[in-house]
Amino acid sequence: MTRAVEQAGPRMLDRPAFEQQLVQAWERAVRETGPLSLLRIEIDHFQEYVRSAGLARSTESLERIAAALARAVFRPTDSVARLGETAYAILLPAVHANGARVVASRASGLVNALALPYPAGEGGIVTVSIGVASCAAGECGNVQELEAHCAEALTQAQRMGRDHIVSQDWMA
Repeated sequence: MTRAVEQAGPRMLDRPAFEQQLVQAWERAVRETGPLSLLRIEIDHFQEYVRSAGLARSTESLERIAAALARAVFRPTDSVARLGETAYAILLPAVHANGARVVASRASGLVNALALPYPAGEGGIVTVSIGVASCAAGECGNVQELEAHCAEALTQAQRMGRDHIVSQDWMA
């Protein structure tokens, strides 16, 4: 049984439940020789936002962002998790890179549509950076390699100035 983080709604998993689902999805992808995609999402400049907006407002913003990310996925097999204070992940079993980028774009758009005011943020609002990684059977040696590709893509998105999406297959 997976555990859901209560304040973010029934589709938001906590880290232990997400890690369990990630391993299960990896094993299923290997067994069925299918793709698996992972998105890592980081709220841009959130520590600065907390200092300027205050703790109560930033806590409410986190709840709204989590709900927006949960709305970015539609299939019951997709999972959304809060991994840390400002870090989230979306797991997309049986989805290739193109589909994962569509979900990443939808997630980013939903967060931007919240229009949470932050004058120092990109466009004056709170934004997210997203790293996308996908592996078909045999492309990644293990689930840790998929996670590493995703983390690299997220780091590149943040280096580009935030409010960006980078897919590992776009990186040279």
